[in-house]
Amino acid sequence: ETTRGVDMSPSVVGSAMTQASWTTASSISHVGDGSFQGGGQSKSSRRGPGSAKDRRDRKKRTEERNRQEKQQVQQQAGEDRMAWLAGRYTQYLEAGGENCTEALAKLQSPGCEQYWARSPAGDWEFQRTVETPGLVLDFAFHKKGCRVVQLALDVADRRVAAELAARLRGAVVAAIESPHANYVIQKIIKVLSLQEAPFIVDELRNLGLALACHEFGCRVFCRFLEHWAGDESIIQLVDSILPATGDLIIHEYGHHVVEFVLKHGSPHHKSRIFVELRKDPLRKALVRSVAYVIEKALLLGSKEDQQALISDFSKEDQQALISDFMAASEDEMAALAKSQYGCMVLRALLRSPRTCMQPSSTFLQLKLMSSSVMPYLQSTKHGRRVSSMLTCMEDGRHADGSS
Repeated sequence: ETTRGVDMSPSVVGSAMTQASWTTASSISHVGDGSFQGGGQSKSSRRGPGSAKDRRDRKKRTEERNRQEKQQVQQQAGEDRMAWLAGRYTQYLEAGGENCTEALAKLQSPGCEQYWARSPAGDWEFQRTVETPGLVLDFAFHKKGCRVVQLALDVADRRVAAELAARLRGAVVAAIESPHANYVIQKIIKVLSLQEAPFIVDELRNLGLALACHEFGCRVFCRFLEHWAGDESIIQLVDSILPATGDLIIHEYGHHVVEFVLKHGSPHHKSRIFVELRKDPLRKALVRSVAYVIEKALLLGSKEDQQALISDFSKEDQQALISDFMAASEDEMAALAKSQYGCMVLRALLRSPRTCMQPSSTFLQLKLMSSSVMPYLQSTKHGRRVSSMLTCMEDGRHADGSS
């Protein structure tokens, strides 16, 4: 339909739309009171949702996220560089000859850090140079680098090994708490004498109980007992933890240390442990950690534990512990037979050299084969192992009688 009196040509329509848009824009132009004509909206609303504080917070979060991402990239780059260095040093140490000598020399050499400070004029001035442990300390706390330090301690002579170990002076506690560096401390204890690395015991002198109850510290304590048990400083270290034997034998990590004291400790150390084990042994035998300690105590002097030194005094303690178990009623034996750890103690009891040498061992076998105990032994996998041992012992006794 044709519109009368109105020119609807494209040029006229376009001009009219342009004029309308400028009219609309001018109607919401800014005025001095900070508001807008037409809409009445604030400046922050025109710029987007949120106040100025919200925008500043978003900016801070973005900067923090970028900083963390940059830090992660730098850490990954450092990890990659350390892994590469560890691989190269491993190759040199394993190659032997000049390559090995050069690698050991570089590990021995200390690092250095330079400290600078601004002068009153605003210029940077050199202050001092501080010697650092160098690569040994960095490698010790690295997943792959700790293997390099252990390898270096193995291939180096004792003088060089002592110099490498000295790079950890002042960082022994931190190294023991590290999942990687604790292996380096164990290697030092293994390859060097206490006189060649005295700083290790010096830094741990007042941390005996904490060391024995630590996830990695208990391993270091066991290496002390394995290699330096006769040294006076280690005897004093063991003396400091024995008053807490009752807590150690039920501790997740502490019971390992008690087992090594039974194996490598002095007679009076072992006697203290036997005294604690004889306090309600039938109930303690049902606890996992204590059952392992009782097993070690019962097997002292057996063919399975030939490395353990057992004195006549320890033999008396061992015999007293065995007698406590033999005096148990059938109901108490049945309680042991129901438990996985009780069955472990029963097997150790049957294998103990003190049990095998006494005539009452037959009485123990008869008690375990009674109608009130045997059904529980037959009902579990661990109990059936005890039952099979009883059967073998019974067959052997009949064979000896027939011959």
